[in-house]
Amino acid sequence: MPRRGIKQFIYGVLYLSIFAAIIYYIYGYFFSFGTCFDNRRNQGEEQVDCGGPCVSCEIANLKPIEALPVKLVGSGNFTSALLGFKNPNTSFGASNFRYHVTFFDNTDTVVSDVVRDSFIYPGDIKTVVEAGVPISISGVSYAKAIIENQTWRPISEFSNPDTSIRSARIEQDSIFDGNKISITGLFVNREAVSLARADIYVAVYDRNDVLIGLSSTFIERISSFEERAFTAIVPISDVSAISTASVRVYADSVK
Repeated sequence: MPRRGIKQFIYGVLYLSIFAAIIYYIYGYFFSFGTCFDNRRNQGEEQVDCGGPCVSCEIANLKPIEALPVKLVGSGNFTSALLGFKNPNTSFGASNFRYHVTFFDNTDTVVSDVVRDSFIYPGDIKTVVEAGVPISISGVSYAKAIIENQTWRPISEFSNPDTSIRSARIEQDSIFDGNKISITGLFVNREAVSLARADIYVAVYDRNDVLIGLSSTFIERISSFEERAFTAIVPISDVSAISTASVRVYADSVK
């Protein structure tokens, strides 16, 4: 065989060997070697694609946080939103998650988008008030909440502090600036440790259980077994309803 032919033959065998090796490793990676994304129970996994060398099955089987329907109320050129989040997992909480509250007009056009980071404890249903978004309620038709970037922690590391709200009430003689009222109450820390912060959310309803006002406030560095007074200023869409209105107060706290 001519020398040139021998050289071409050698190169051909070399290229064919390299190509075969690539095909072998691709096949092995996806079908023989096993991965954590191949929908098969292999490579020492406890269940399909979890446990062993993959993410723990507890984490893999967690259900996402649910965003509940958003309620809106407005006063002047501001709109406030009452949000709800539900964690269906009783053994894991999310030490951090990000949510978007997107406001739409009656043509489904986005008029505002608010992005926040928050947390939720195992098995908890959490209420949050997004107060005073600078858009007129007349220009908002509805809003939606979307959740992303959930960071999970087991209940042994991330449990709900023992707290409560006491003596929450509407100060009936506190109407000022035409449409604002004061809500007062006590935040109670029943823990033997201090709390870094408590966010307090206030919702006011008329006698027909229609939402007429929302607000939020916060307190910091609450000592163990301390009762701390708070005041929230709430713009009200219908001041005439104050005499028969009711108030609901929610609190979020972290150690």
